[in-house]
Amino acid sequence: MKITYKFLDGNSDISFDLDKNCVLFGANGSGKTRILKTLVEISDFKLRVDTLPEILSKYNIERLQIDNYNLNSESDNAIIDIQKSDHKFADEFISKNIFAFRDLENIFDNIIKYNRDTPFFPTSSFKRQRYRIHIIIQKSEKYKTIDKNREIKIFIQSSKRLLRDVEKNIELLNINNDIDDLVQIIQEANSIINFIERRYEDYKFSENVIEEKQNESRIANDKLQNMGIKNNAKYISTGLEELDEIILEVENTFNKIKTQVGNEYLSILFKQSLEFDRLKSFQSKKLMDLQRKLINNKIKIDNLNNELIHFGNLKIELIENKIVVKKNNEKLAIEILSSGEKRLLALLLNVSFSNENLLLIDEPEISLSLHVQSKIVFTLKSIAEILNKKLIIATHAPYVYESCDKSDFELVRLF
Repeated sequence: MKITYKFLDGNSDISFDLDKNCVLFGANGSGKTRILKTLVEISDFKLRVDTLPEILSKYNIERLQIDNYNLNSESDNAIIDIQKSDHKFADEFISKNIFAFRDLENIFDNIIKYNRDTPFFPTSSFKRQRYRIHIIIQKSEKYKTIDKNREIKIFIQSSKRLLRDVEKNIELLNINNDIDDLVQIIQEANSIINFIERRYEDYKFSENVIEEKQNESRIANDKLQNMGIKNNAKYISTGLEELDEIILEVENTFNKIKTQVGNEYLSILFKQSLEFDRLKSFQSKKLMDLQRKLINNKIKIDNLNNELIHFGNLKIELIENKIVVKKNNEKLAIEILSSGEKRLLALLLNVSFSNENLLLIDEPEISLSLHVQSKIVFTLKSIAEILNKKLIIATHAPYVYESCDKSDFELVRLF
């Protein structure tokens, strides 16, 4: 599954395969972290199409494409273009009510014309409102990307505010004794603005518009999920708090399984007591599955310890449902571990025990010595392959990049 990014502040596309291990190599500010965080958000199983514009805007993404589908394009192969969809409804509303916008445009023209030389009169504000009408009603390519719904809302509110301010100050004006005419034309403008506002609200919440929008969103959401971008991704930051979080996750995993084993055992025992058959085996398919899951998780700890041998004398054990770290076979409080030891354990525990199958590791070299940096990629890949997980690593460390190259990672250089 190929993903392609184009940042607003970047010059070229960035593409890589989500089904392969990959390294993103570049200086700070080149977009590495933004890529990882975007992947987390679009892999969320709760992702909805109407959240995509916000995600893309947050990470300054001009275009995001997965395989042949664009997540924010007006092309035929787009998942859905929320802006284009909204444009369609705005254009329909404008088309049905263009007579009101035209009338208001003429009124503003007259206000500007007859008050151009009036001291302190806000003619420039009326010119801005007239220009907003021009933007709203025009269909030229020049205004293609403008959010017409937003323009309508701003126009209504700003026009009402402008007219209200003029009404408040109108008694202070002396325009050739034609104040009554100005009052009348301001009232007429107010009536048209209120008419447009009522029609706009009625249109927005009309049954056919809501139903069509819901249907478009439903179709797009189905397409989004069927694309398979739900990769259960996890972002592993550069912070040392990652160790505390994954240790708690591992402990909870073991405790949950053990609790389920105990409950199943008691359930079987209770059933046997009712059936007065104490000779029946305590085994059940559910109990055997739970026991197998418990064993598999203990094997993960053994495999992790086998890898830790290459980095010193650290070892982890599960004692009384708690993760215990040992160094030279002596129990060691996690708080007194070095930052490098904490980072190493955080990385290995996350790859071993995280439920996600796509792990996004931001600068794994942080706090690690050059010696460890040169070996960590091989270790992470080894564990990930056993568990059928994929790694996407963001780094600016040459040692890490070279190790990824030797480990057959897809290489993506960001410059």
